[in-house]
Amino acid sequence: MKLFDGAGKAAGSFKPGSKAQRLSVNGDGSRIAVLRDSYQVRVFDRSGKKIVEFKPGSKAQDVASSADGQRIAVLRDAYQVKVFDASGKPLASFKPGSKSQRVAINGDGSRIAVLRDSYMVRLFDASGKKVGEFKTGSKAQDVAISADGQRIAVLRDSYEVKIFDPKGQQIGKVRPGSKAQSVALAGRL
Repeated sequence: MKLFDGAGKAAGSFKPGSKAQRLSVNGDGSRIAVLRDSYQVRVFDRSGKKIVEFKPGSKAQDVASSADGQRIAVLRDAYQVKVFDASGKPLASFKPGSKSQRVAINGDGSRIAVLRDSYMVRLFDASGKKVGEFKTGSKAQDVAISADGQRIAVLRDSYEVKIFDPKGQQIGKVRPGSKAQSVALAGRL
C-alpha cells in the first residue's frame, strides 16, 4: 500500500498483509483501516505500524472510519452494520434493511450513511436508529458523508456524483469526466 501527501508526493508505504479489499483513512491521515479477506479489519498508523486488529464477525464488504479515528463502521453480509471503537470494541450493531453495498461515517461517528439496493441511502445515528432516507434517482455504487453529516455524496452510474442534504434534497451535481469507482468528501464543504 502506498501513501501520498496532498501534493501527490510519496509519503510512505507498507504491506497490510493478505488481500486488502477496502480501506478508509481518517481525517488527518494518521489512521488507515483496512478490510482484509472479508473477515478482518486492521488499523495502521501512517508509518505502517499496526495499531489494532479485529474480526467484525461474518463476511464483511466495506469499512469506513470517522474523521477523528474513534469509530469504524463495517458493513457485514450486506445486511448488517457494526460500529467499533478505535480499539475494535463493538459499540453498535444494526440492520439497515434490504441488501446494502456501501457504508460511510461522518467526522465524529454520529451519522452513518448506508447505500441500499443501489437506489436508496439510509441515514442512522451512532446507535443504529434510522434518522432519514432518500432515493438516489438512478443506480448508485458508492456513498460518502461529510464530516458534519450535512452533505451526502452519491456516485451514480460511474459518471455522475450527486450531493444531497440529510433530507434527500439534491444540492449539487458533479460529472467527473471519466468513469469513477468511488466518491469521498473533504472535511469542510
